[in-house]
Amino acid sequence: MSIDMIINKREFILIGEIGALLHDIGKCHPNFIKTQSKENIRGLPHHARKIDELIAPELIECFKQLKVKLGGDEKSIYDFIKQHHNASGMLLGCLEKCDKKDSADDKGIVRQKQHVNDTWISSPFGYPKEKIDLDCLQKRFDDLQDNLKGLFANYISGTMSLTCFRESLMNNLKTAFSHALGETRIPSNDVTLWDHSYSTASLFKSVLAAIACKAVPGLQDLKWRILGICWDGLGFINKGRKIAETKAREEIIRNIKKELKKKLEDEIPIGNAIYENINGIYFTFPEFNDSKELAKECAEIALKVVYEKSSDELWSFFTLSKTSGTLTIIADELKFASEKRKIPKMTPALFVEGKREYFFENPKITIPVKGQDICPICRIRPKGEKKERCYVCEERRRGRLLQWLSNMEDTIWVDEVADKNNRIALISLNFYLDKWLDGTMIETIYSQSFEDWLDKEKENLYKIQDELKNKINEKAKEKKELEQKIKQLIFTLRPDKETAYKVLDVFWEVKDKNKATAAKILDTFFEEIIGLNENTLEKHLSNIEERIDAGGLTKENLATYLFTQNPSPARLYRIWRETEEFFDLVVRKIKNEIYNNKWRRIKFSVDLNDLKSKLKQGMGIEEKTPYMVQIDNLEPQKLLVFHNRSE
Repeated sequence: MSIDMIINKREFILIGEIGALLHDIGKCHPNFIKTQSKENIRGLPHHARKIDELIAPELIECFKQLKVKLGGDEKSIYDFIKQHHNASGMLLGCLEKCDKKDSADDKGIVRQKQHVNDTWISSPFGYPKEKIDLDCLQKRFDDLQDNLKGLFANYISGTMSLTCFRESLMNNLKTAFSHALGETRIPSNDVTLWDHSYSTASLFKSVLAAIACKAVPGLQDLKWRILGICWDGLGFINKGRKIAETKAREEIIRNIKKELKKKLEDEIPIGNAIYENINGIYFTFPEFNDSKELAKECAEIALKVVYEKSSDELWSFFTLSKTSGTLTIIADELKFASEKRKIPKMTPALFVEGKREYFFENPKITIPVKGQDICPICRIRPKGEKKERCYVCEERRRGRLLQWLSNMEDTIWVDEVADKNNRIALISLNFYLDKWLDGTMIETIYSQSFEDWLDKEKENLYKIQDELKNKINEKAKEKKELEQKIKQLIFTLRPDKETAYKVLDVFWEVKDKNKATAAKILDTFFEEIIGLNENTLEKHLSNIEERIDAGGLTKENLATYLFTQNPSPARLYRIWRETEEFFDLVVRKIKNEIYNNKWRRIKFSVDLNDLKSKLKQGMGIEEKTPYMVQIDNLEPQKLLVFHNRSE
C-alpha cells in the first residue's frame, strides 16, 4: 500500500519539508533588503551561498546533521539552504523546481526596487501593508536563531518528538518570516517570506511523498494534484437553534480540520493544507501512477475522522484534481464541490477529475424506539419524548457553557449585548474568492504597466524594427510584398495594449524563421537578464506555456502573462490567509471599540432552602443553569440569572 511506504519514509519526508521551509532563511536577514534595494549595497554575504556567514556555527552544524535519504539520493538541510540555486542531484533539483514554481525570480518581470529604509510588504490586493524596520528584522532573525538552536538540539538529542519539532519550528518560522520578503521589488513584494517558504515546502513535500512511493519525478515537468475533503459545513452549522449550539458546531468543524491536518501533514505526510473554509479543506497531493489508490486510502482515513468528530452527523465526500503544474486548479475543485454539496446526505464517495470512482460506507443511523422521537437539532439521533434535544446535542450546548465558566470576561448571554430595547442584530461577512483562486482577479493586477515596459525598451524595439526592415529588403522579391511586410512589422510605438499586441504579432511572425530576433523581442518584456537567446527561446516558451496551463500559447494569454501578476501557489495561499486575518481583525475591533465598556454583573446569594420551599412540587434547581426570576419593586421585574452552584 502507498500509505505504508509513505509512513515508512515519514521522517525523511518531514525533514525534507523542514529543509524546504528553511531554504530561504537567509532572506530574513536585513542584508537581503540592503542588497536588493535601490541603494544597491554591495559586499554583503549572499543569502544562500554565504549562509555560513549569517547563521551561528552551532546551528549550521545542526543543519548538516539532519539529512533526507530518498530515491537513492541524500542531502542535508544545510544543502537545501546553501545549494538550492545551483542544484545537483534529484532532491536538490526537485526543490529548485518547486522554488521556481512559486517564485517570481525566474519570471523576471519586477520593475521597481525599493529604498533600503522604505521597503514595504504589500497586500495581495495591491496596497502597502507593513513597512520593514531593519532593526526589528535583525531582532527577529536573532530570536529565530536562538529558538532554532534549542529546537534542533532537543530533536537531535531525542528529547523532542518529530511532531513537536515540526510544529514548533513552523510556529517560529511563521512569526519571523511573516515580517520578511522573499522578493523585495514591486510588484512581487505582496508575498511574504513565510507564504513563499510554506508554499514551496508544500509542493516539495508532495514530491517527496511520490518518491517514497517509488516514483521517479521528471525534473522538467513536475506535476501535482489537489485532494479535497468536503462537506456541507454551512448546513451543519445552521442546524443550531441557539448561539451555543451554533458555536459548538463551528468548533467541531475546526477540530475536524485540525485532526485532518495532523493525519495528512504529519502522520501520513502527503502534502500540506493550501486552502480551507467551513465547507472543507484542500491538500497538495503527489502525482504518480498510484495516485488514485493513495487518494482512496487517505479518504477512508479522513472519513473516520469526520464521523468520529461529528458523531456521525457530518457527511463528507472527496475530490482528486487532474494533474497540473500550477495550483490554480483549486478553483475548479471548489466549484465542483459547491455543486455536489447541494445533494443532501449523499453517500460518501471519491471523485477523481470530476468522475465518481469509489464509494464509502454511510454512517450508522440509530432508529428511535418506543418513547423516543428524532432530535429536532441534528435530525438524525433519537431523544426522549420529553427531552428538548438528544444527548449529543445537549452535551455540545453544555460544553459551551463550561467554556464560558473558565473565562467569563467574554459573554455568551444575548441579554448582555442587546440594546436598551433588548434587540440584537446578526452580521454576516463573506468573501467570494473563487475568481481570485482561479487567477482571474489576480490577472487584473499589473506586474508591469505599458509605460514601464516601453520607457525602458523603446530604443531596443526600434533597433529590432530596423533589423527586420533590412532583412525584408534583402529577401523580398517584389515591391508589393516588401511594402506589405514593412507595414506589418514597422509601426509607431505607444504605451498601450495595441502596441503590445503588435509587438507580439511581430514575435509570432518571426519566432520560427528567425529565433535570434524573436528572442530579442521577447526579452524586451523582462527586466532581468534571464538568458533569452535563440538557443533557449523554445525552453522559455515551454516554461511560460506550462505556467499559463491554458492548453497552448496565444498572443492574448502571453500578453496577460507578461503584464499581470501570476497566480503562484504562495500568492493564492496569501490571499486566503489575508481574508482570514481580516475576519480576525474585524472581530478584535468590534470587541475593543464597540464593546470596550465591559458589562456589569450583579452577584447575589439566596437561601436555597427557602427558595426550594416556594417551588412547585416536582421542580428542582440545577447547577450551571440559567433561570428567569421575578423580583418585586424592580424595573424590570424579571431578570435572567445564572445559577452557578448550590451551597
